Formats: sequence, structure tokens, C-alpha cells
Amino acid sequence: MRTHLIDFLWKHPRLTFLLMGLFFLLFGAMTVNIFVLLKANIDLFLDYGTMVIADGALLQLAELIGYGYLSMLFYVLFKACEHVLVAHLTGERRAGRTEARGKADQSAHPA
Repeated sequence: MRTHLIDFLWKHPRLTFLLMGLFFLLFGAMTVNIFVLLKANIDLFLDYGTMVIADGALLQLAELIGYGYLSMLFYVLFKACEHVLVAHLTGERRAGRTEARGKADQSAHPA
């Protein structure tokens, strides 16, 4: 799947730019929201102890952790788009990188 995504992004630089902006906004919005809610959730646990588990604070904590991983996914997708666009702008050829990577893999794993 990874190569299909990179190939798609490589063939559509304008769409890659738009997706990069979208992933940047999603990452930023989710990160701010996570920090605020996580701080409130931890403060609730510190103030009232385990009693808040019955009120759903533990479920909320699990959801916040899940949102953290979703935010990390948006960041990784943003970085993938950024990498493709930088390669386009600098004139780096994908075939050249693949050949160089193959040579590096062969030197790293001698037969």
C-alpha cells in the first residue's frame, strides 16, 4: 500500500499540496484539542480519584489516546506529502532514489 500511496502522490503534485494542507490543519486542530482535554481529564482524576471512572473519565482517557494516534497519522501523512513535494521542487528523480536505495540495501546486507 505504501508504494501505491507514494506513486499516487508523485503523479498528482497539486492534489498532494492540497492534501498536505488538509493533513496539517487536521493535525494542528486535533493536537490542540487533545492537550486541552487530556489536561482536564488528568486534573479530574487527580481531584476526585478513581470515583470518576464510573462517570466515564476512563473511557474519555482511552478516546483521547486514540485521538493522539489519529493525530500522529495525520502528521505522518503530512510528512509524506511534504517529502514528495520537496522531491518535485528539487528535481530529485524517483527512479534515481530507488536505484540508490537498492544499492544501499545490497551493501547493508552482504551475501
